[in-house]
Order: sequence, then structure tokens, then C-alpha cells
Amino acid sequence: LLGPLFRISCLPEVTVNMQTGEVTPVRGAVGEAFFADAMRRRGEIEHTVASVRTNLNSMQSTLVAAIKLLLKDKDAQEKVFNWFSVAMAVNVIRSQDVYQYHAHLAGRSSSNGFLCNVLSVLISLCAPFMDPDDPKGLALKIDSTYLLSKHRMDLSKCTRVVAS
Repeated sequence: LLGPLFRISCLPEVTVNMQTGEVTPVRGAVGEAFFADAMRRRGEIEHTVASVRTNLNSMQSTLVAAIKLLLKDKDAQEKVFNWFSVAMAVNVIRSQDVYQYHAHLAGRSSSNGFLCNVLSVLISLCAPFMDPDDPKGLALKIDSTYLLSKHRMDLSKCTRVVAS
């Protein structure tokens, strides 16, 4: 249910036919639609860029508000956290060094726009904990050993985390 909402983006998206390996654009880059006319003036281009950024920020703010509403419901809270952990787990292929060089791997992970929106929402949800000068001391309530547990995600194979 949340996937289609997070998929909305201004970034280009492709689909890969897993049988033939053919990469097909689902949606072209916003730049191709808005900046096709090379003769536009600088002011028009800056206005268009600002408009795209405003719409993206508005959409991401709406996603944050929707997720915060879901997190207020105790029954939905666990499901939302599980959804985020599954979203990260199915995209583990993106952490490989070869991902950017092989277009056929794009069919085995989510789009750039989807992940950009997911990460934007997660960062917004973490904002209250990221201020070290917070008078409530929320940063001190974070369990620093949580990543070592396998409660939501198994990070034992992620050497960057295991090494520390």
C-alpha cells in the first residue's frame, strides 16, 4: 500500500525484462520534459527547477505526515517499521560495488525515486534525535547496540557495521 506513494518522483525510472534483460524506460527524466527547449532563458530554467524542487518537497512532506499518522496507531506502528526494514532488505543489492555498472541489476531493486523518498522520510523521522543540543536529551535515549541485534535487519554481513 505504501510502495506506490513512495514511488512518485521526478527521477527517471526503468523496468528490466528479467527474461531478455532488456531495459525499458517507465518514465523519462523530468529534465527531458521540462528542459527539452535548449533556447530557454536562464530565469525560466531557474523557475522550473524551483518548481520541481517545491513539488518534490511538498510530496515528501506529505509522506512524512502520513507515516507519522500511521506511527501514532500502536497496531500499525510495528507494520510500518517492518515495511521500512523490508524495503531496505530487498534493496541490499544496491550496496554492491558492481550495481552501478550493470543495468540488469536495476530490475532486482527499487527505483532511485522510491529510495530517495524512503530515505527522506526516515531522515525526517530521525530529526528530533539528531540534535545533540536537544534539551529533552532524545539522542541519549538511542540504544547504540541496536544495530548489533537482528530484530529487524541482519547486518552481520555488512562489514562496515560489523567492524565497529
